[in-house]
Amino acid sequence: MPREITLDMPPPKDIQILGHRIRYWEQGSGDPIVLVHGFSGSAAMEWAPVIPGLARRNRVIALQVVGFAPSEQPDMPYTTEALVRHLGEFMRALDLKNITLVGESFGGWHVAAYAAHAAALGQPAIAKLALIGGAICVKTFPGPDAKGFVDPELQAAADALPSEMRTVNDPTRMAIVRDSGLRGTDPTREQLAAIAVPTLLLWGDKDELIPLECGQDAAALIPKAELVVLKNVGHIPSIEAPNDFVRIVSEFANR
Repeated sequence: MPREITLDMPPPKDIQILGHRIRYWEQGSGDPIVLVHGFSGSAAMEWAPVIPGLARRNRVIALQVVGFAPSEQPDMPYTTEALVRHLGEFMRALDLKNITLVGESFGGWHVAAYAAHAAALGQPAIAKLALIGGAICVKTFPGPDAKGFVDPELQAAADALPSEMRTVNDPTRMAIVRDSGLRGTDPTREQLAAIAVPTLLLWGDKDELIPLECGQDAAALIPKAELVVLKNVGHIPSIEAPNDFVRIVSEFANR
């Protein structure tokens, strides 16, 4: 059968963070795992395949980052500081403790930036960090022909998702590239080396968008980093290898 991408999520919730409406979904109980999506702009696309499995042991919370519909899309500078503050105040509003903070692709950069800047900005501490194909230590960004998936049927399913899922968030993507440190040196290599929490780096060995070399570089920089490589997997393991993703992230979060 052709591969499919499920978009089935728990019932949505909304919360006001720094004056802006944020959409999120949650399931399960226990210590929290907070999931931060990438530039797909879709928490549902990236996390629906893994939320039920992760929720067997943890309270799993997936948010739409500010500026990505259906969260509010305010006209504001999308700086690194603004993104870190919104994420921190979201976790504070939910009164989360002992947090495992997980980000995929752009979300991996986002949570790494959070780990680097949260203390200085007065944001809640996290217990663990997981970067899934995270956009850090990137020397050259991918060209237009780079694919997200090894599986061609899964790539076709992703390409067939409604185009408005992408276009409605294009202004936010452009603003983040313009205003934040995503394509620069923030967080710096020195700041990455100062991350003190246990850090999981989960990479597909066939990732064309953020190559495995980036994960290897980050693993050498972050003192408590553990690099796990999935064979014959591309850029979004939560979709292409959801069972492996759940097993690895759940074990990491519950050590």
